[in-house]
Amino acid sequence: MSGHPAWPGLRPRHTTHPAIWATAATVVLLAVGACSSTTTTVSPTTSAVAAVSPGSGGHRPTLIGAGSTFDAPFFAVAFTRYQQQHPGVTISYAVVGSSAGIAAISAQQVDFGAADVPMTAAEQAAAKGGPITQVPVDLGGEGIAYNLSLSAVSPAWAAKVGTGKTLNWPVGEGAEGNGSVASTDNSTPFSIGDIEQAYSVGLTLPFAAIRNQAGNYVTPSAQTVAADAAQKPAITPTDFSIVNQPGADSYPISGYSWALIYTHQPNQTRGQALIARLDWLSHAGQAYAAANGYVPLPADIRQLAATMLQQVTGPTGTQLLS
Repeated sequence: MSGHPAWPGLRPRHTTHPAIWATAATVVLLAVGACSSTTTTVSPTTSAVAAVSPGSGGHRPTLIGAGSTFDAPFFAVAFTRYQQQHPGVTISYAVVGSSAGIAAISAQQVDFGAADVPMTAAEQAAAKGGPITQVPVDLGGEGIAYNLSLSAVSPAWAAKVGTGKTLNWPVGEGAEGNGSVASTDNSTPFSIGDIEQAYSVGLTLPFAAIRNQAGNYVTPSAQTVAADAAQKPAITPTDFSIVNQPGADSYPISGYSWALIYTHQPNQTRGQALIARLDWLSHAGQAYAAANGYVPLPADIRQLAATMLQQVTGPTGTQLLS
């Protein structure tokens, strides 16, 4: 997740986490080592996304996506369940990061992208296929995992490190993606990194407790992320941040992730399959969120997802959401 302000404080505390990797994915999830696949995979790079670009449709469409590592654990389970219920659809998702996902959908290399923050107006204007519809698909918290014997607060964080998809780390060694950050933290003494809470499963990493707006130190959990989200029930793709909301139990580094699709789908069959999958993911598919380290979308956000999907049309201009 990106775009967070300076974290107000750290206090070490251990937490427990659900075992999310018990279910093996039958969809392809590239760059997540804990996942297995029965389909062909490609290298987890931006250029490799082009190698699995969308096909021409047909009766058994393969939906190609790319983007956020934050989404990968949820997608692994949810897409597997969807394919079991809808064997006529195959889903492939390249775990390449939010920026690469935005680049892939903008270049029309994939059917859908996934990003931890919606596309900016400039990014949307650069998309080759016209207007982009952005749909909230999951809710979670970004934990500060550490391999330290103590922790400290830096008042200069905002000025020197900053915010955004890429931070200006003054020293140290970086790692790309939640999975890589988690494994690097786990094997590197005196390291610290921010990862989606599901990625700490099976590792010895604790999460730091973060001081929220109310002055309380809280760790990421379903309860604390939900408490934060409840403080801002109405969001939009242009007013989406729920970081550091008020409330005694709110976990301050919480947020939604978004699926990115073209508003005007060029192929009726693929478009209908895509909309049906996203409608399921943002509604019935939320049943698989809690057991896998995420928070089910609140009712208001599920309605927002439905509203956004109603905007999507096929090549003849008809609405695809049935």
